[in-house]
Amino acid sequence: MLVSQLLVAAFVAGNALSASARDFGQYSNSPQQLREWFDSLQNPQTGSRCCSEADCARTEARTRGGKLEAKAPDGAWIAVPPESIVVDQGNPTGEPILCSHPSEEGDSLQVRCFVPGPDG
Repeated sequence: MLVSQLLVAAFVAGNALSASARDFGQYSNSPQQLREWFDSLQNPQTGSRCCSEADCARTEARTRGGKLEAKAPDGAWIAVPPESIVVDQGNPTGEPILCSHPSEEGDSLQVRCFVPGPDG
């Protein structure tokens, strides 16, 4: 009995550590309020959902050549279309958020939504 309890505890602890090591906000251990915020995000131009926390990631942002770019989960910098920038739905993470999905061809990412960090 003690051995099985220790195995369960080790499994839970190991999953918690691996999730927090790369926690971009899309794991189930995110607070309910944060998951609800991700689920409520809407593209300002289309009104469609930005997806869920599984499609969104905390990121870095920069301006290059007068255009906003965000770092994709694979480390590549991608252009952020101005019409995808969400400015009126708050940002409880305190970091820029990129919501993206693969293009139909699967060779690039398409930005669904971008939420700026506190520095805007």
